[in-house]
Amino acid sequence: MRRVALVALVACHRPVPVPAPVPVRVAAIAPDAAALDAEPDAPDDAPDDANLADEFPVDKQAIGPLHIGMTDKQAIAVLGAPQLRSVAVLMGALGDYESVWAFGSATLQMSGAKPKGPFRVASISVAGRSGFKTPEGIGIGSTREEIVAVYGKYLGHSDDPAQVLVGSVYFGLLFTLEQERVVAIFLGAMAF
Repeated sequence: MRRVALVALVACHRPVPVPAPVPVRVAAIAPDAAALDAEPDAPDDAPDDANLADEFPVDKQAIGPLHIGMTDKQAIAVLGAPQLRSVAVLMGALGDYESVWAFGSATLQMSGAKPKGPFRVASISVAGRSGFKTPEGIGIGSTREEIVAVYGKYLGHSDDPAQVLVGSVYFGLLFTLEQERVVAIFLGAMAF
């Protein structure tokens, strides 16, 4: 079962946002066809993902002592030896080899120029009983309200009501919630 889960992690190493629902407009009186097919207007003050990616303070993001770009040796010094480590796979779009390393409540997507490394952290996921928090103090168990209070101006677009995106899919924090409390945190690029 662990091998199947690890293969699934390698195959789908980045979370993919759920497609947006098709907007439906209901007209009260004799609608014309063009009005029914029109997309709803986005608010003028709504930031787009590209702007959020530029504005979000990437260099200040971390989850506990883990940060994007740290070396494989630094990650092992913090977390110990990985419990599971996938075979490095060449990612054609990036030109790097990527491997998933699982450390209990933390999982790291590692990236390197060669299949045997050295590697650097490309993304970070924490869940379960992780005590790690973002520099702003958000961690497992934090509430949606706390996320909004801390990251309000950087809130991105998520079509899943159980997720809160901070930054953008190009680089950001993705908080997964159950009963309005954080149960998992992802830091990194979800699209490129």
